[in-house]
Amino acid sequence: MARKPSRNRPTADRSVPVSSYKPPPWQGTAGMFLAGREAIDAANYLHEQMESKWGCGRLRLLVDANLRNKLDRQRYLFLQAVDGGQLIDVQREGRRMCAAWRALDRAAEATGASPTDPAVWELVVPFGIFKGLVVAIVKDDRDVAKVRAEGRHTIVYGLDEIGRLIGADHFSLTCKENFPGAEVVTAIKPKDPVRPKLFEEEEGILDISAPIDDVAGFARSDGFDEKKGDVIPF
Repeated sequence: MARKPSRNRPTADRSVPVSSYKPPPWQGTAGMFLAGREAIDAANYLHEQMESKWGCGRLRLLVDANLRNKLDRQRYLFLQAVDGGQLIDVQREGRRMCAAWRALDRAAEATGASPTDPAVWELVVPFGIFKGLVVAIVKDDRDVAKVRAEGRHTIVYGLDEIGRLIGADHFSLTCKENFPGAEVVTAIKPKDPVRPKLFEEEEGILDISAPIDDVAGFARSDGFDEKKGDVIPF
């Protein structure tokens, strides 16, 4: 019986696609990535502390234009280093960013400006058409006067208003009732530096199976030397 001649089929490409994305130089090794995140997290944490003390985006409005310009320039340099700098750039600009926030904190106190009143809770709208809007939450109408807008686009909600909004949201109320401890969050996961990077837009370590440093090794800036028997200070 005659057989049907087979066609020459192209061989399938079974290779793993490799992204053309190139991480910033400071993420060259896992050890460098962790050291860079340490500097970035320190600056971001201090920023959050200043936001909690003075209000969302309010501190830079309490100082003179010259100091405000210096802060904005330093923020630019810090973000520029994070976006494409070497590790030494990220660490340097991270330290300077911390120094900048402390300088503004001292300057604001010197002017006699008052921190945000404890009776006022502030947050920034994270997404949507009102992204960036400052929302101040107060207990009742008597606390509205304690809100300090300082040139910011701010709206105020009282607890009674929030209660009416929650009362209309039957879905979240049902979830809270049936799942104690449930939390309403955005679809943004907390950043964990020690995790593999899966997509270009994500931040993380490209290859979690690789050695934490390359052959040359990463020189620690804190003087830690494992060969001399030093122990990690925590």
